[in-house]
Amino acid sequence: MKGLFASLAMLCALCVALPAAQAKPLPGAKYTYTLKSVMPVAGRQGVACDGKFIYVSCSKALYKYDMNGKLVAENKNPFEGYSIPSNHIGDIDVYNGEIYVGAENFMDGVGKDIQIAIHDANTLKFKRTFKFEPKSGQEEVSGITVDPVKKTVWMCSWVGEESGRHLYEYDLKGNYLRKVHLQPVPQWVQGVFYYNGSLFMTADDGTADDNEPDNLYRVDISKVVDKYVGETEKSLSMIFREAKKCNVVLFFDECDTIFAKRSDDGGSNQSSNNNKTALLLQEMEAYDGVCVLATNYKHNIDPAFFRRMKYIVEFQFPNPDTREMLWRTTVPKTTPLGEDVDFRFLAERFEFAGGNIKNCVLNAAFLAAAD
Repeated sequence: MKGLFASLAMLCALCVALPAAQAKPLPGAKYTYTLKSVMPVAGRQGVACDGKFIYVSCSKALYKYDMNGKLVAENKNPFEGYSIPSNHIGDIDVYNGEIYVGAENFMDGVGKDIQIAIHDANTLKFKRTFKFEPKSGQEEVSGITVDPVKKTVWMCSWVGEESGRHLYEYDLKGNYLRKVHLQPVPQWVQGVFYYNGSLFMTADDGTADDNEPDNLYRVDISKVVDKYVGETEKSLSMIFREAKKCNVVLFFDECDTIFAKRSDDGGSNQSSNNNKTALLLQEMEAYDGVCVLATNYKHNIDPAFFRRMKYIVEFQFPNPDTREMLWRTTVPKTTPLGEDVDFRFLAERFEFAGGNIKNCVLNAAFLAAAD
């Protein structure tokens, strides 16, 4: 085998696993927060950060600050050029040099004409919009986030009894994919954010008169499968789930067959293969055990997996000295050998890898037993 890749998957920052398709508060969770600094900004509707700049929105404007709080850009007329007239920004996120804006026409507590608008993160100028799918049932947009692994956009709704029970997913080309039903249903979902394979939501579900706190929910989207997800994806999720329980080492031989590159060739299997790869990326990100991958075809593996690998070890094709050692160690010392068996000759004459040498020794043993 020419290539062996070992991956010690990254420890998930929040490693509380929820059952499939469930969103609920973490019982008994207690945290301590210490105020470090305050940065005055012009908006309060949405905030996003790419590590270099902080982006803020109010309902009718976009602002960009450096990490010290200095205003470096603003767009006080963000709706100019939108394909559908809008008057309200629900939330924003930043991904790959672009600002994703959840926009709508919002009047008297009701939203309509929802759209995802894309702005340039450098200038804050408008670039394009995504068409909204009315059949989704989404009534307004209170939160928006980009899943950089699966490369999709998620939105949530604050108003509407049925509308607020779902998360809504689009691909980065603007195609509506699905909505995920949250069970048990949180009330008044206000914001949504992607991190480490999960979606985190804030909800205004505490009754202030009763001194009840609002809640933060975590949804493990990788476990939420719809009718388009095949048995392979379900089996992979089960493998990682059981591995976490048993504290075992996962080994994927010929891993290029399931850790394959994503594609956009439009083929009939494209969606299924891409979903499988996206699921594996999320599982690898969240898995805190040891995972070993082996392949002879490194170039067939999706590059995103390499960023999740702690060690990459390449085994070169064995030279004659190594082949001689493999011949000698593969044959047990107690094995009776003919006088004409010359391991050095075999190593120099036949350019075999370790697997081929093992097969030769095994076949020779069967032939000798037959005599």
